[in-house]
Amino acid sequence: NKQLPEATSGRIFSHIYSAIDKKNKKPKKIVFAVGAAAALILGVLCFWKFDFSSQSSNLSHSLVIESKVIKRNVSDSVQTWTLPDKSTVKAEPGAILSYAHSFNSVKRDVYLTGIAEFNIVHNGKKPFTVYSNKIATTVLGTRFSVEADRMQIEVKLFEGKVMVNHITDKQHRPVYLDPGNAVV
Repeated sequence: NKQLPEATSGRIFSHIYSAIDKKNKKPKKIVFAVGAAAALILGVLCFWKFDFSSQSSNLSHSLVIESKVIKRNVSDSVQTWTLPDKSTVKAEPGAILSYAHSFNSVKRDVYLTGIAEFNIVHNGKKPFTVYSNKIATTVLGTRFSVEADRMQIEVKLFEGKVMVNHITDKQHRPVYLDPGNAVV
């Protein structure tokens, strides 16, 4: 029985251990790469689903991506809400109103689903706009109502003056209402 010199056997064993170690690392690298790819795809799909699902119910909600205040009337009666600028909203049951936390510091935009009557505090420098589906109703200070469902929007003016504008269809001209008038 001949034995290999210790240096030679050490190199052979080192080569064998290195080959075994590489083989053991490959599945870990593959599993890690597949897992990372799956996580990335899942993250993109979740972002896409969240972004587009929020747009499907109301286009106007996707116009501002920041922290929001959301008010929902889940009761069976009209609720009165006071906004940060002291304007008031009388929300019918089922109405949902949202606005940015920065409301009144930069602009006065709210997003409505349902029926609400607005009494707006006048501010000539910051118009107040209600977005409902694809319609924007802009005022400086007045009292009006908006009834918005998936098929139709009705804006009624009680006091002051409002401009009703189609958000996405620029061929439609803005409609200006006087007290006692409405647009559907």
